Amino acid sequence: MASSISAGGCSTAVVGGLSNQIINQMGTTNLVNFNGSHVSLGSAVQPYLNPSASSALLAATNQMNDFMSINSAYRTPVQQFMLYEWYLRGQCGIPAAARPGGSNHESGLALDTSSYNYWRPSLESNGWRWYGAGDVFHFDYVGPGSVDLRTAGVRAFQQLYNARTGGNLSEDGAYGPATEAAMNASPCNGW
Repeated sequence: MASSISAGGCSTAVVGGLSNQIINQMGTTNLVNFNGSHVSLGSAVQPYLNPSASSALLAATNQMNDFMSINSAYRTPVQQFMLYEWYLRGQCGIPAAARPGGSNHESGLALDTSSYNYWRPSLESNGWRWYGAGDVFHFDYVGPGSVDLRTAGVRAFQQLYNARTGGNLSEDGAYGPATEAAMNASPCNGW
């Protein structure tokens, strides 16, 4: 993955194959695909959220009877790894990024939309909280059934890495130096 980070592109779509493997490892009890009516997705958006967040998103878009353009939703740890590395290197115009395992987007409870003012009333009435001036595009689902999946995503990567490489990463869901090194050495397209 290291070569993809410095290759000059600024899209996490390059790790789509590995991201899909992580999502499959996590399973549909944790994440559900919300892609369908009333949403349009950016090119690198993984169309997954926590089941309750997905239902609340559908309720908000149905309430407005309009299409929401979503720039980011669930992020796998490898997507966050790339964003964080670009942030540290001053690449891609990223003003801030959380360390992998620490992003709200990895929780399965966050989304970004460029039309935040338009969608804000509907999202807020359906259990979403606007992040505010610090990140105007960002909303977090805080309603009933919100389960944070950050450690589940890291654990899914650790399990996948061990199963596919014979590695011995601790499958604890914690992002540390060994998991970072494994991510850096993993193939973007997956195994």
